[in-house]
Parts: sequence; C-alpha cells; structure tokens
Amino acid sequence: MPGAASPGLNHPDFLDGPTDLDFFGFDDVDDRYVPPPIQPFPKPDATTRAAWAGLFGGPAFLFVATLLGWTIPAWAELLAVAAFIVGFVVLVVRLGDGPSKGDGPDQGAVV
Repeated sequence: MPGAASPGLNHPDFLDGPTDLDFFGFDDVDDRYVPPPIQPFPKPDATTRAAWAGLFGGPAFLFVATLLGWTIPAWAELLAVAAFIVGFVVLVVRLGDGPSKGDGPDQGAVV
C-alpha cells in the first residue's frame, strides 16, 4: 500500500530497546578492570628545571615586556631569545631516541 506509513526508526518499540542489561553482558559489574594507582612523577634534576625555565621564561619575559611597554636593552632581548633556544636544545638532546629505561620487550596493550 503506497499510502501506509511504515513504523521505521521513530516507532516506539524501536526506540525503547532492550532494558535488560544482561542482554549486553553488563550484568557482572564487579568483573571490571581496575587500573593500578598512578605513580608520582619523579622530580626533575636542576638541568631539566633550568631548561624548562628558559623555554618558557624567555618568551614570557618578552611577552610581558611588550604588553607593559617596557624599554629593555638589546642584551636582555638577546638573553631571553638565547634562553629559549638553549632550553629547547637541552630538552631535545636529553630526550634521546631510544625506548625508555622502564619499557620491557612487549610494549603492546594487554587485553
């Protein structure tokens, strides 16, 4: 019949769906994965802290000086730019290109 409307996706029986969670296999909520507690980050050494300070401190100093309209000498500008470059280079060099010391031979997901 061309004039009859089909129930389609808006039919109430379709939208209600199953209400029993066992249908999806979720009835056993105690059998869920509980991750281990997160370990605290190790304290970085003085070189790493200085590199991060230079990486963010140099541009931050130039940004604040520009916002406040300070007139800063050329050596201070050069020092801020050098702090940024040196901080970036130190962090990249210390990063290394090998796997972490704590990584084992299997780095895949455990399902």
